[in-house]
Amino acid sequence: MKKICVFFLTVASPLFACGLIGEYSNLGFAPTDISSVHPIYLQHHLVRDKTIVSAASFLDGAFTAGTKYFQSKTIHLSNVKLGTPLILGPGKDIEVNTKIEGGKIRISTDKAHFAASIDTEARPAHHLPLATAHTQVSIQELYAFMRESNLNYGRYFRTLKEVLVQDDQAIGLLEMNRSLPTEGHSLHPTIIDGAFHAMAAIGYQRVGFSGGDKRTLVPVFFDHVTYWGGDIDYSGLFTVEAHLKQLSPEDKKVKYDLIIFNAKGKRVFQIENGLLMQVDF
Repeated sequence: MKKICVFFLTVASPLFACGLIGEYSNLGFAPTDISSVHPIYLQHHLVRDKTIVSAASFLDGAFTAGTKYFQSKTIHLSNVKLGTPLILGPGKDIEVNTKIEGGKIRISTDKAHFAASIDTEARPAHHLPLATAHTQVSIQELYAFMRESNLNYGRYFRTLKEVLVQDDQAIGLLEMNRSLPTEGHSLHPTIIDGAFHAMAAIGYQRVGFSGGDKRTLVPVFFDHVTYWGGDIDYSGLFTVEAHLKQLSPEDKKVKYDLIIFNAKGKRVFQIENGLLMQVDF
């Protein structure tokens, strides 16, 4: 039986209160349908003018599936691979299937989109070598820079509200659009994706708006991702810390670490050895 989602009616538009993951029973996870207009925030995530399901949506989905399957607030993913990009066309529902078996999780349609090892053993808290002095980057200029790099994000995904950069490090503040429902999510994709934008701020600080070749870099792999749930409060500001660890000579690959803290300063999300790569699709 497919997941049935709930519409929240507002003056502006209906909001589809669903993530990628269907209901869980002893039969496994029920399939769920998504499209370019539901969940509603997906239409605000454009890469090369195509509506793409973000890596953040798959991570949130894996956390949600893991917490249901293991009955645990802590989920650890390793050897995380993003496969074929899930491109959403207008007016077409796509069935998403989730399976956890033998310590592995797979999220797929008719193609493989996300695969990882999954367990409940949290990685040790990682500490980034943040500098003491930082330069503030204009958020307006940053998102203009990202548009020039073929990453065109609408208001729901523009959750990075302030960011400071120094060399290969960034620290920023994230705030979710309060009109979006959080039901069906562990850590909302718009918050995770906004944290990735701190990496873009490091790139912007390096080349400036008119400098260099603006490449389209997207997440494709993570060595380790840990989620500490149970205390996700969207009424306050989240903090992101990002550290660019390695940049290939052609700027086609970027390795990085990233941490998200909630408004109380508690660590809720951590990436170790993430990889951004240039993609063409």
